[in-house]
Amino acid sequence: MYTPDSRPSIMELDTGEVRPAIADLPSSSSDASPWEGIHVEAHAAGRANELVDVVSMKHAIVVQVHGSSIIEWKSEEGTQVVTFQEGQAVLIPALRRFSAKTLRSGETLVITLDPRFLRFATHSLGGGEEPVELRFAVPVRDPMLHAMAVALHQEVLAGYPGGRVYGESMAAALSAHLVTRYGATTRREREGAQGGLTKNQLKRVLDYMHAHLAEDIPLSALAQEAGLSLFHFARCFKDSTGLSPHRYLVQCRVDRARELLISRKHTTSDIAVQVGFCDQSHLTLHFRRVFGVTPKQFRQQILGRGDHAE
Repeated sequence: MYTPDSRPSIMELDTGEVRPAIADLPSSSSDASPWEGIHVEAHAAGRANELVDVVSMKHAIVVQVHGSSIIEWKSEEGTQVVTFQEGQAVLIPALRRFSAKTLRSGETLVITLDPRFLRFATHSLGGGEEPVELRFAVPVRDPMLHAMAVALHQEVLAGYPGGRVYGESMAAALSAHLVTRYGATTRREREGAQGGLTKNQLKRVLDYMHAHLAEDIPLSALAQEAGLSLFHFARCFKDSTGLSPHRYLVQCRVDRARELLISRKHTTSDIAVQVGFCDQSHLTLHFRRVFGVTPKQFRQQILGRGDHAE
């Protein structure tokens, strides 16, 4: 049975429906894996597929492993018809509007990656205050993407001998590669950062933040996750991320609000409460500071019509 987390999925912006990006069932997939946040599935040469005004729910990488595909592609970056050759890859960032019509399909591997891995990779690599946005890549010849996709598929076929740690380690490596090569915003290198959190400490703190976004998270709870005093934690967190814990938490909240705004299921005021802001005006203030537009303007841009869920 299909669930939004079990297969690569898209949302149709016209209807709000979430469904599998590829109608045909995969020849193999990582549905039974112990991995979290990363999914891989293989597809044999299949029938034509058309996606009109959709967004991918997660970052998606499609690697051509045999034969070739012909795709009619449309995004905010333009319209083109491309031949997708063996060894090439297509990168589709999460929550970015596009249309694609597959005129011919060869054998492919499809990897989806939870955006939280990109956030963690950005900070681990010394990212600044602005979130790193990925750009569309249609198509590119990237031997590393190809090698990682094949390795993940081989792990699936072998029955996951590497366990959960293998999949999540690959997700971290893949995220670092995507941020470094396909990041659409400039990342500043931190200078003179000293004594930041360890990777394990930072992961625990970030996981806690994302799990409790709607709550009033005390600094003491975050420091406890890291096993540090309040003062030491605040200093180390900023050394590791370039942001104070409060600024980072606000960033997480507006990122989550942006994900929810592409659906008509919730009003903007409901979303504000769901992600931890006290009211809609508070969300609007921070959303405009980060993205340069209000939540209503963002909805109008991505849906191509007025916001019906204020």
